[in-house]
Parts: sequence; C-alpha cells; structure tokens
Amino acid sequence: MSNINLTSVNQGTLWNLNNIKTIGSVPGNVLTISGNTSLSIMNLGTNIDVSGNLNANGNMILPNGSTANRPFGVQGYFRFNTTTLLPEYYNGNIWANLTSTTIAPTIPSISARTINIASSSNPSGTNYTWNSSFTTQTLSFSLSLIGTNNSTYAITATGGTCYALFTLLGAGGAGGYNAGTGGTGGYTCGVVPLVPGITYNLLIGQGGLAIPPGGPGPIVQTTPIGGGGLVGTLGYGGQGGGYTGLFYGNIVPGSATNTSVSPGSNSNAILLSGGGGGASYEGKVGGAGGGLSGVAGENGASNGGGGATWSGIGSTSASGGASSPALNPPFATGSLAGVVLQGGGCSDSGDGGGGGGGGGGYYGGGGGNGSNPGSGGGGGCGYIATYILSATSSTGNGSTGGSATGSGTNGVAYISYYS
Repeated sequence: MSNINLTSVNQGTLWNLNNIKTIGSVPGNVLTISGNTSLSIMNLGTNIDVSGNLNANGNMILPNGSTANRPFGVQGYFRFNTTTLLPEYYNGNIWANLTSTTIAPTIPSISARTINIASSSNPSGTNYTWNSSFTTQTLSFSLSLIGTNNSTYAITATGGTCYALFTLLGAGGAGGYNAGTGGTGGYTCGVVPLVPGITYNLLIGQGGLAIPPGGPGPIVQTTPIGGGGLVGTLGYGGQGGGYTGLFYGNIVPGSATNTSVSPGSNSNAILLSGGGGGASYEGKVGGAGGGLSGVAGENGASNGGGGATWSGIGSTSASGGASSPALNPPFATGSLAGVVLQGGGCSDSGDGGGGGGGGGGYYGGGGGNGSNPGSGGGGGCGYIATYILSATSSTGNGSTGGSATGSGTNGVAYISYYS
C-alpha cells in the first residue's frame, strides 16, 4: 500500500492513532497532516523523535521563557528568550544568542523628548509620557538614594514594549592631592527594548574624591558609588570614578576597603560606561574610562592597568585592570587589580600613599602604585549587551576628571524615546 488517506467528513471529528511504533516509507513518501495535530505523551521521559526532515508551511512556536527561567542546559538546546528578545542555544558551556540582532520592529527616528538624569535630579513618583504617531508609551521612574552624591533609578515601562536610547557617561576620577588630574569617564549609548513588567535599574556613577594626607593610622574612605577604587592607606591620591550602568533587575555591586577589593556581579548588565582612574600625588594622570577597554593610568614607578572587555555573540570574556607589582618584595606590596564592578586601589603599596584608585566598570581599572613617584589608576571598561541596537562605546568622552585636589564629576544618563 503506497498511500492511505484518513478523512473525516464531519468537522471536529478526530482520528486517533494508537500504538504506532514506526511510520516507514521509501524516499519520497510522506505523512501529511492538514489542520491541527495534538501529541499526548502519557509516559514521563518519552521523547518525540523525528528522523529526516520536518517541513512546516506556517508558524512553529519555539520553547520560550525569560533569562531567569532557563532550563538546565544540555548542548543543542534551543529556545526563545523573552528577556533579551533573541533566540538562543546552549553550546555546552553557556546560553549563547543565535543572532546579535534583536527581533523587533524597525526603529524610526528619535523624538525630541529627552530626559536628563543626573545624580542631582529627583524624578521620584513622576511619569514621563511620550506621544508618537503609533502609540502612547509611559516610562515610570522611582528613585531611591544609595549614596550622598549618587542615585539608583528603577525604570518600568507600561503600555507595551518601548524602545529608548540610553546615553551613559561614566564618572570622572579625582585629582591627586598635589598636581595630578583624574581620568575622564567613558561614553556608552544604545537602543534598549524596555519590556513591561520588568524592572530595569539604572545606576549613576559618583565622581572620585581627592583624599588628603592621613595618618598615623590608615585613613577612612567611602567607596564612590559605581565601584570607584580607593587610594592608599595614607591618602594623598585621587579615587577612581564610578561606572554608570543599566541592569536587568537588581544590581550586585563590588566593594572595597583600604587593602582589599571584592567583585560584584555583571551577569545582568545591559549597558555600562566605565569610570576614570584617579590621579597620583606626584602629578601622574589617571587613565580614562572605557569604551570597551579602559586606559592605563600614567606611569610613575608602576602604573595601574585599564580594565578590558570584549564581546561575542551570547558570551563575554574580560579581565580587570592589572595591579602594579611590588617593587621591593617582600618589604613592599603591589597595588590591587580591578575586579567585576569595582576598581582596584593603591592599598599599602610603596609607602602607602600617593597612588590613584582605579575606575569602576564592567571590569574595574587597576590601582596605581604608591611608590614615589606614585602612579595614576587605570580606567574601568564599559559594556554593551549583544542584543542592544545602534550601540557604540568610546574611551574618555564621559564626565570630566578632577584637577589637583578636585573631585571627579558625577556621571550622567540621558534617556530619549524612540517613536
């Protein structure tokens, strides 16, 4: 028998095919189903296996869900991510995007409506509404202060997915307590799809502070919000500036003490621009923030390195800015390397004073060495998620660094609605 046709003359009548082990045929023969088919698997663990080609003239709904609801990965798994709006697959190590282009409508030109969000503004409880020829979208902002000179904004879109251009400026590093100039923060921008029901957190980086001489014991410092690195235990240098960044969900920051750094988490970062490195007492300039690669601080005895990152489809690999070596071990230590979301510090390297702190970033810049002449801290690097549209990032085009004894300028974020 070469063909068998099963046809019901009554609409709604179903054919049940039970206990079919194999549908086999010579090449060219097919099983054609016109209409809908319902597959019921009664035994847990049973698979539907197709050997050959599966042809469909219509739509196929992929398994889908958010980033938070990813299943346990097995190589070859394939799904649509409702958080990133991209199809993704598991390559045996990570979930990787199948494409770097967001599946979204064509984005027309930018509207004239732009919100300037700086750390001094206070839009708490305010709804910003843009009207376009297509629809009305609302971005509602709530503000919670997490530092004297810095803010975190919770952003929620209502009325449907909207597209906003985020322009982020990293904070500047501080000047040294004599003559050095802090590094300028980085610049990053891109169009982000904002999905209703998801909270996005935007952190504005704080400029680094110039720390005066201290002693005889270690000075007390507060870490600049956004992971700016600290100066040495005796002061004299400039702190690194903090990053400005947009995150999916909660932000897990890094932390620092005078002699140690601890990483945060950058796994949910969307856009980020790095902070500038702090200057040294002896006049060595701090490195500029990224860009996708921060700049090393100006070399004194041994400089702090810039943070670095590079992106691939669905994955990133990065390293913090390098520490400076101990020049006379074991009698002196080196500075601290930058880590995730936290710049490194001078620590007690050299004589414990004079070196600049690294800028905060997706990976922070390394701290400058305190050996006379002290070194500037490295700039932190920025980051762009692979699904962001029209994205760019550059080094040293953010908020300015401080001059001698001056603080770095706080970061800024601009949000412009795309109609």
